[in-house]
Order: sequence, then structure tokens, then C-alpha cells
Amino acid sequence: MITILRKIRQNLLGQNRYTRYFLYALGEIFLVVIGILIALQINNWNQDAQDRKKESKVLSDLKHEFEENRLRLHETIQVKREALHNTRNLLKMMKRDYISMNEIKPAIVHTFGIYTYNPSGGIINTIISTGNIDLIRDEELKFALSQWQDVLLDYQEEETAHQTWYIQIMEPYLNQHLPKKYKGDGNEDYLFHTEAELEALYNQAFNDMEFQNLYISNERYLDRTVNAVTPVSENIDVILKRIDTHLDKEKYK
Repeated sequence: MITILRKIRQNLLGQNRYTRYFLYALGEIFLVVIGILIALQINNWNQDAQDRKKESKVLSDLKHEFEENRLRLHETIQVKREALHNTRNLLKMMKRDYISMNEIKPAIVHTFGIYTYNPSGGIINTIISTGNIDLIRDEELKFALSQWQDVLLDYQEEETAHQTWYIQIMEPYLNQHLPKKYKGDGNEDYLFHTEAELEALYNQAFNDMEFQNLYISNERYLDRTVNAVTPVSENIDVILKRIDTHLDKEKYK
């Protein structure tokens, strides 16, 4: 092809047909430019195809991570909702003059909910740190992913506040006023108090204003934590919904 073009060029120059040669030169330049543009477009298509494969892999990994995170969140919040329910029931019981040990035992179980939410963040952290988040074309999904750490931190601050209060205030009171069960032989039991003594100690605590106020504080911490989970849950739902929408489109292409 190059040899043919060279001969045409030489013939035109040899015949002193400068106008035709000029037009020919413009045509040759045009063909070169078209060739370059086609090559660039092909390269762009190839790069775009590679990016779409990477995007699908990123979204698939994120889907697995956030499905696991949603499951962990449901488990965590279930514990806290149960503790909130039990705490409110116990506060109602405290209004009574006297409570039997048979009523106290089930009432005091799972009333604090000191259980933390620890989601996996390996995939999303890697995607953000490597810049692969730019592979994601869905702007709503990118925004939801960028908001993840903020909504998670807001929720975990409530958990941390509750934990700190329990360790620094509630637990010292319990250690001073109420006996713990002994688990050394595999069976939970009270070593140093009879059933009647335990009943008296708990009823004394239930009538103590400090104990009542502590349980009211516990109810408030649990209530705030349960309410704070809503943005986290909504964020996860948006992320998984947008990922599923994209992966379904890719599946049927």
C-alpha cells in the first residue's frame, strides 16, 4: 500500500500536476487521520471492555461483603432490641412492692445488649484506596458507598457510648450490690447466697433510686442505638439494590 502511494505521488510530481498532488496529499493526510482515529476508538473499546469486566468483579465482591454485613447487622440489632424489650419490662416490674425470684431470674436476662457490630470492610476499603471506585458508573451507588463509613461511625459512636457507660458506671454498681453467678464447674449458680437472700437483695436494688435510674439510662442508651441503626440498614439496602440492578443488566446483555 505504501509503495503504491509513493508511485502515485512520484507520477503526479513528474507530470507537474501540482494541484492534483496537493489534493492527493490532503487525501493521504485525511486517510492517516482516519486510521489514527479508528485505532484510538478500537483501543477505547478494548479498554472499556476491560473496565466493565473489572467493574463487574468489583460489584460482585461488594455484593458478597455487604450481604454478610447486612446479616451481621440484623443479628446485632436483634440482640439490642431484645435487651431494650427486657429492660422496659424490668422497669415496669420495679413499680411493684415485691417480686419473687422466679419472676426476677427471667427478667434480668439480656437487659444490656453489650454486643458490637463489626462489619467487614476489606473489599470497600481496598476499592477506595486503589481508586477502583472510579470503575463504578452508577453515581447513586458511588454516593452510597462513599457514605458508608460516615453512617457506620455514627452508629458505632452510640454503641461505644453505651459500652463505656456500662463498664464505668453500671458494672461497678452491680459488682457492689448484686452477686454474680459462678460458672467454674460448667453450671451457673450462686455460691454464697441462698434463694431467699438473692430475692431480698434484688428487691432491695429494685427499690433503690440509683439502680432505677441506672436502668432508665440503660433503656435510653439502647433506644438511641436501635434508632441509630436505621441509616446503616438503609445504606446497605441501597448499595445492594444498585449492585443487583447492574449485575442483572450485565447478565441479560
